[in-house]
Amino acid sequence: MKAFREIRQYIVDKDLQPGDLLPTEQQLCQKLGVSRNVLREAIKSMEVMGMIEACPGRGTVLCPFSLEFLLQNVLCFAGRDQNRRVEELAGLQKTLELSYMREAFRSLSPTAVQELRLLAGMLRELDEPGMEALKLHHRFHALLFREVDNHLLRDLLDAVDVIQQTYHNSEHLPALPDTELVDGVVRALEEYNFQAFAQAMDAYFSKGIFEKKNIDYYEC
Repeated sequence: MKAFREIRQYIVDKDLQPGDLLPTEQQLCQKLGVSRNVLREAIKSMEVMGMIEACPGRGTVLCPFSLEFLLQNVLCFAGRDQNRRVEELAGLQKTLELSYMREAFRSLSPTAVQELRLLAGMLRELDEPGMEALKLHHRFHALLFREVDNHLLRDLLDAVDVIQQTYHNSEHLPALPDTELVDGVVRALEEYNFQAFAQAMDAYFSKGIFEKKNIDYYEC
């Protein structure tokens, strides 16, 4: 849709940021040379995609970019294939993390490694697997890549984590890698041994929810 593309280009050209207001309908119609009906269709499409939000009393506000919103839409329209899509997301997560593990290894600070050790201890203290264990594993992944200088990578991993938690309830949780595998990753980081870290990461991603995701990966 031409009006959609032109509004998007206007946002780029004006360097609008999340929280900024778009011009009024009348102003946009004049700028773009389109009718009010055409403009409203474009605005509605942007609202559905989570790009903008109509705020009564303020106007139309630009929203923060959200990969989670886009992935949720992919699953929403997957119909009966939702479970398959969630499994594919686990494969995507595995590919990304194994591909960027060298950058994660180089960027992790001593403080982050200490946090990972505490997290591994929390996992060991859990009586049995459950939603709390799933959340701790997600924190484990977030910590590993927290200091990598790649915002898109972190946003995508965060979105995958949120969706996995959304689509797994306490009655149907995915099998998680053993706590010992988390310990192996943290131990390699504490020893600052990349070869051991790479082996531990490969072992972690060969179990649980990732076991059947046999993926060739490119190490950055």
